[in-house]
Amino acid sequence: MGLTFSLSGVFDKLGVHSGNEKAKILVLGVDNAGKTTLLYNLKVGELVSTVVTIGFNQETVESRHVNFTCWDVGGSKKARVLWRRCYPGTNGLVFVVDSADHGEERMAEVKEALHEVLAEPDMAHVKLLVMANKQDLEGALPPAKLSEALDLHSISDREWFIHGCNARTGDGLHEGLGWLVGALEKK
Repeated sequence: MGLTFSLSGVFDKLGVHSGNEKAKILVLGVDNAGKTTLLYNLKVGELVSTVVTIGFNQETVESRHVNFTCWDVGGSKKARVLWRRCYPGTNGLVFVVDSADHGEERMAEVKEALHEVLAEPDMAHVKLLVMANKQDLEGALPPAKLSEALDLHSISDREWFIHGCNARTGDGLHEGLGWLVGALEKK
């Protein structure tokens, strides 16, 4: 299943001018983090009803300056075995986290999943953007606290950034992607 959509206006607003570069972006996170909602919000600029991703969605994001192939892969424990098949050739990882679901067991699962991905040889030095989703919900951990819970400060082999967002409304999405585009431009 694949969709093609244009984000030229988004990247133009961000002042992105990197030529005709292409990048492969992997969008991962455990189940119910908001990965598909995030991508569809970027596609149409509003909330779209989604269902649990079984397998993956491949999205082609195009702008005048940057072309992304985004792979949105299901986050259930059974689906995570598929993640490895998407690693080769990846330039950037968008790891989506449900900031409001921060029980001890859930955060341990999220942290383990993230650090397992980062330890893979095919993911060495991939730029990491953690999207702290669902910031609008009561009790959601702010990005700084989520960074601690995920032990992001121990990551020293790559550029990384954490940014709060609300995938349903689009708040924070463009700022997070702006960081990723800038990090990819540096190469």
